[in-house]
Amino acid sequence: GRFHLDAAEAWAVDVATAAEENAVDLESVATHEIGHVLGLGHSGAKESIMYPSLRPRQRKVELKPDDIAGVQALYGPNPNFAFYRPDDVVASSGSDSRSDQLFFL
Repeated sequence: GRFHLDAAEAWAVDVATAAEENAVDLESVATHEIGHVLGLGHSGAKESIMYPSLRPRQRKVELKPDDIAGVQALYGPNPNFAFYRPDDVVASSGSDSRSDQLFFL
């Protein structure tokens, strides 16, 4: 399958720095649409990526339990999957000036 993003939205790669009040997070919408390509429908769970709406300047890219359950219902569970909490992420900055690196424990 495929999906289409039109020019009617004020797309933003970084809604935190976007000038438009009605900026729409491109990654959030793309993640949602990829869910449809995978076969997922809309979810009633408001925190889910597959919830049918997104507020301007809202960012939703982290899979929630409902998103994971939907994919697993279609494709089966991954026995090696681990759902990391934010506390499990360690940020480290070194001599690399590009950005911090994230390591999962």
